[in-house]
Amino acid sequence: MEHLIIFSGPGTGLIAAGSETGQGNSHLTHTTSGVPTDLRKATPFIRHFLTMLTGATVAQILPLLFLPVITRLFTPDEIGVFAAFTSLFVILTAFMTAKYEFAILLPKRDTDAEQLFYLSMGISIATTFFAFVIILLWGERIALFFNAPEYINWLYLLPLSILGYSVFSCGSYYLNRFKNYKSIASAKVSQASSMSVAQVGFGYLQFTTLGMIAGKVIGDMVIAITTLWHVTKVRQAFRAGISYGRIRHLAWKYRSFPFYNAPHALFNATSNNVAILVYSRFFGEAETGYYSVATRLTFGPIRLIAQSLMQVFSREVSERHNRQEDIYRFFKKTVGYLALAGIAPCILAWFVSPALLAFVLGEEWRVSGEIIRLILPWVFLVMVVSPVTFIPALLNRQRKAMIIDLVYMLLRFTALYIGIHYHSITLAIAAYAAIGVIVQLYLLIWIARLAKDASQRTNFYPE
Repeated sequence: MEHLIIFSGPGTGLIAAGSETGQGNSHLTHTTSGVPTDLRKATPFIRHFLTMLTGATVAQILPLLFLPVITRLFTPDEIGVFAAFTSLFVILTAFMTAKYEFAILLPKRDTDAEQLFYLSMGISIATTFFAFVIILLWGERIALFFNAPEYINWLYLLPLSILGYSVFSCGSYYLNRFKNYKSIASAKVSQASSMSVAQVGFGYLQFTTLGMIAGKVIGDMVIAITTLWHVTKVRQAFRAGISYGRIRHLAWKYRSFPFYNAPHALFNATSNNVAILVYSRFFGEAETGYYSVATRLTFGPIRLIAQSLMQVFSREVSERHNRQEDIYRFFKKTVGYLALAGIAPCILAWFVSPALLAFVLGEEWRVSGEIIRLILPWVFLVMVVSPVTFIPALLNRQRKAMIIDLVYMLLRFTALYIGIHYHSITLAIAAYAAIGVIVQLYLLIWIARLAKDASQRTNFYPE
């Protein structure tokens, strides 16, 4: 399932916050009942979405502004190695918190949300330490698997980057609970700016690949520190203190997250990032670099926008569902607006991408523009479907969603195998994107049926 791990886009992704399972109806704090018109209900949603979108846009534009400099300071091979590092990072962050941060939105009491914050933070610290031990013991074998012994030099930086992003993930859900969207947006901007400046600085100092990776680590540390600072400013934060008994109770109550959402997120992250690792292993680092720039220029903006919308959509659709209001109509409006917003930019990108990238990034990057053409239909559908992938979790359909992601991952491996078998990265990319189109269409139809069935049960769409 092509969705965000909250972001999972870049991503992260991507499943979003789930609902309580087996304990009756879930409720959110700060809900507003008795809103008389659709306009009044939509206005906070649009306002919060625009706040998140502004931060996401700035966070995406900053690295793009620096990209013409990056592509001249670093070679396609070096950018390909950085892409492999980022792919491993995304896969590992998918389960580092056991996805308990998703549950922060759900309890009635803020004190319970605080305990879930402590739980997810504790798990992220423990799993980061475990990852460091794994790299310490088997790092050289991992590097040799990619036919690149020099990878060991940057593998030791991976746990730091993972910890930084895990802290942000936990903190962003806590801030989301209190609708503190400006703080989430500012944290994203701080990450993008610090990473971009650091990478350019290291590039001028000729630190090559290690400089790009060190720049990312700095960005992930900055977003962690910024997020924690904003969390401490929340008026309701840290009043209860750590209660181990309450944490154990909540860990069991929300056990569906580590049992379903975490494996689901891992399948999704692996499925979304395996292509980079396969290209690096079988087609070389330069080809990986071209592909990574193409996906960064397409999926980067889309995943940030979709992630911002999902964070607001998840809360809004949860509140409507808890009030037994029509979520199918809200689903259709959201999908319709996204489709209208995305169709024109995708058509324009098909015509101008090769020439534009050759002019802006350098002639050798024309290849990335041709790759963009191959993946555009898939990119468009990801933009439309990603924000609404919260609905299966809301309606306790995590198990089927996880199965879909598992099948999706296996189909993607098959597509990549075809390219490897015929020694063609172009064929691998085309088959990989075609599988993406098919699965996204299936997801859109399935989620629409789920939303309609939920509304039928509240008599909005009687049989």
